Amino acid sequence: MNAEAANKLLKLLEEPPLGTYFFMICHQPDKLLPTILSRCQVITLQPSSPEEICDYLCRHLNADQDKAMIAARLAKGSFGRAVKLLKEAEITADEAHRIEDILDAALLHDLTKLIGYAEDLAELGRERQKDFCIYAESYIRKIFMFANNAQSISFAMQKEYSLLNKYASSIKADFYHKALIFLDLAILAIGSNVNSKLVFIDLCNRFYLYI
Repeated sequence: MNAEAANKLLKLLEEPPLGTYFFMICHQPDKLLPTILSRCQVITLQPSSPEEICDYLCRHLNADQDKAMIAARLAKGSFGRAVKLLKEAEITADEAHRIEDILDAALLHDLTKLIGYAEDLAELGRERQKDFCIYAESYIRKIFMFANNAQSISFAMQKEYSLLNKYASSIKADFYHKALIFLDLAILAIGSNVNSKLVFIDLCNRFYLYI
C-alpha cells in the first residue's frame, strides 16, 4: 500500500459511516502506518498446519494421503491452495521425486544428469516451477532435521525415513543453509521472468558445487 492509499484509508477509519465495520486482512502489518494499526483491533491468525490440511483433504475429498501431504506442505497453510493443487493435478509422484533425482545426481557429481533435470524443470510453467522450489525447500529442511536427530518434528512420512537418512549421512553440514538461499533466489528469479533454463542450470550447478 502506497502512502496516498494509506492516508485515505486512515481518513476513512477516523470518520467511518455510521454503523459500519471494517474487516481488514494484512499479511505484513509491520508495513502499515502506526496510526492505522492504532485504530484496529488486531487478531493474529496462525496458518493451518500441514497435518490439519492433509486430514481435511483425506476426509472430505478422499485424497490419497501421500499426495494430500505433499499438497498440504506446498500450500503453506492455505486450505484453498491445497485443494487447488490437488484438483489441478499439479502434484504427481514424479514431480515430488525431482528433488531426489537432483540430490542423487549432485552427490554423484553427475553434471550431465543435473543439466538434463534443469532443462526438464525449465519446460514447466512458472507456477509449477515455484511449487518445485517450495517443495525442495521443505524436503531439504527434513533432511537437515534427520541429520540433527530431530526426526520427530520433521513431519516426514515413515516410508521417507530410509532415503532421508541416506541423504543426511551424505550431505555436507554447511549445504542446507546455502541450498535454501539458492532456492529462494530461484523463486525470486522465476517471479521476475528470468530465463527458466538459466535459473535451473544455475541452481543445479550450485547443488553440484556445494553438496
